[in-house]
Amino acid sequence: MPEALLNRIEHQQRRSLTAAVRAINTEARTVELSFSSEMSYPRYWGNEILDHGPMSVDLSRLNGGAALLLNHDPDQQVGVIERGYVGADRKGRAIVRFGSGALASEIYQDVQDGIRSLVSVGYRINDLQLESSADGIDTYRVMNWTPYELSIVAVPADPNVGVGRSLEITRMENETLSRGAPRPDPRAEILTILTLGQVHDKRDL
Repeated sequence: MPEALLNRIEHQQRRSLTAAVRAINTEARTVELSFSSEMSYPRYWGNEILDHGPMSVDLSRLNGGAALLLNHDPDQQVGVIERGYVGADRKGRAIVRFGSGALASEIYQDVQDGIRSLVSVGYRINDLQLESSADGIDTYRVMNWTPYELSIVAVPADPNVGVGRSLEITRMENETLSRGAPRPDPRAEILTILTLGQVHDKRDL
């Protein structure tokens, strides 16, 4: 079953978190932050847990000079990942260095000021196994996954661990794409409904 499920899943995933900043080096323009945890998150195919065991996280992409992006936009690189690792607390962590360009400097200042505190990781699922089933819901543990970029994001749907809160977990957002087509964004649907409502209200005036 996990093999068949793995074939159905769009392997490129995102999780956005309220990052926990541990250290900011203003001279080197580096920030140490967390980007993932083992919190369970519901997806369309069941609950997902990212395992953080010693053999579970493939950090080769992060440690190969991966990009620090703004809102997952490859045209808006604001820095580089200097080192990715898994902490003793079983959280994914990274030291990122911000660039000196105008956009990078703006985002870096916002991070220092606590204005931007949300980090999203883009990753690929390589292997997973069924951990439990209860009340018709399966929970899968991702036993091998590869993070390939980190992003500073503005508005995730549901944040969890990222920049600015001294190592405490709050909430987690998981943005999942099904194979071939993205899932509808509920925020966009709500905005559309509100906009249509305003149009009808104006027509009634």
